[in-house]
This record gives sequence, structure tokens and C-alpha cells, in this order.
Amino acid sequence: REPLSLEMCSYDEDTYNLQLSIVEYVSPQSLFQKCMRQEPEGIAKLTFEEGRALVQQNLDKKDAVVLDDSDDDEGKNDASVNPQNIYLTCSLVCAVSMSAIRTPVRGKNCKHMQCFDLQNYLQSNATVSGGRWRCVVCEDFVPVEDLMVDGFIAKILERHGKDVSTSRDKVEIYKDGTYKLLHENKLRYQKKRPLSSDASDNSSKRSKLESKSAALSNEIIDISD
Repeated sequence: REPLSLEMCSYDEDTYNLQLSIVEYVSPQSLFQKCMRQEPEGIAKLTFEEGRALVQQNLDKKDAVVLDDSDDDEGKNDASVNPQNIYLTCSLVCAVSMSAIRTPVRGKNCKHMQCFDLQNYLQSNATVSGGRWRCVVCEDFVPVEDLMVDGFIAKILERHGKDVSTSRDKVEIYKDGTYKLLHENKLRYQKKRPLSSDASDNSSKRSKLESKSAALSNEIIDISD
């Protein structure tokens, strides 16, 4: 093979530096398979116990912060759900694809416990752009080698993955390391509220007026005499 040559011509007296990089394209699927290999070739993988311990360690440093954006009010009176023991609410849906996470990962240096799907993350970074390799949660720079599989969340998905959807994606993680998959999310505006007394009166008056109007429209008056 003949050697390649690169020439650059400049019309000013300034000095320029040119860097040439020879790279090899790796498909997202091939990169995924490489990531899932054992270390040191693959990325770090926490066991279930290690992932649970890390959650407890991080949450013990906070003053019982509850991260919950769910509108579901059901279960608030359930004796098994003690708000004082709820430290974190995570979503089991990937923010990239809005589908259930299959391989939960996050950056080693990320401060949050929320994960995203490994395959979706690799696929979304296949196209060269200025925002590549950014955590979908905190937007920190997270290259492939800094990713980490969370075995704790992976076990939850293994047990409840078939029940996860965009309408049921929240899991509550308790201080003792136990967890609970929440019921379906409900939007506030979908909840039926009883009519107030004023609204009932107005509705009654409206019905009477409509009845009178219908009666008048059906009455025939003869004015020929």
C-alpha cells in the first residue's frame, strides 16, 4: 500500500499545529460485548451486596432525603410503608429509550443512584457530536471505561422487569436495603373530585333553564286571530 500524504497550505505567517489520529470504528453492539467481559477488559460490575451497600453508604450521608416525583397517593396509609424509612425513589425506565432498563449502569463518579441502560447509552453515542458521553442524569462526562454496572438495581430488574412500564417505573429503596415496586403512576388531573355545593347548584340551575327552553321551543302559538 502506498503511503498516504497530507499537505496543508497557509497564506499567513502564523504557526499551526496539525494532529492526525488513526482510529478504528467499533459498533455499539461490539462495544457492549466488550463492556460485559470480566475486568480488566470489561467495565466494573458491582454484585447485589456491593450495590446495596453503596446505596446505604451514600444515603446514610444525607438527612433522609426522599427523591420522589411520583403523583401516586395510594399506599400512603399502608403500615408496611414508613415514610421515615424511605430514603430514595429510583426509576427503572431508561431516560434514553423510555423503556425498561436491561443493563443498569451509571458513572463511577456520579453522585446519584439513578441508572440508565448500557446498550441505549452506547447506541446514543454512536454519532459524533459535541454532547457525546454525557451522563443522561447529571450530564457529567462519563466515558465507557468509567461506567459501572449496578448489581443491586440489576437484581430488582431481574425480579420485576416484566412489570416495569412508563406508567409503573418507580421503586422505593429503604434504609435497611429493602425495596418496593410502587403502583402505577397517576396524574393529578385524572383523579375525579366531588363537585362542590356551588357547582352542584349551578348544574341544577342550568338543567332547569335547558328544560324550560326545550318546552318553549316545542309550544306552538296561533296568532292568526
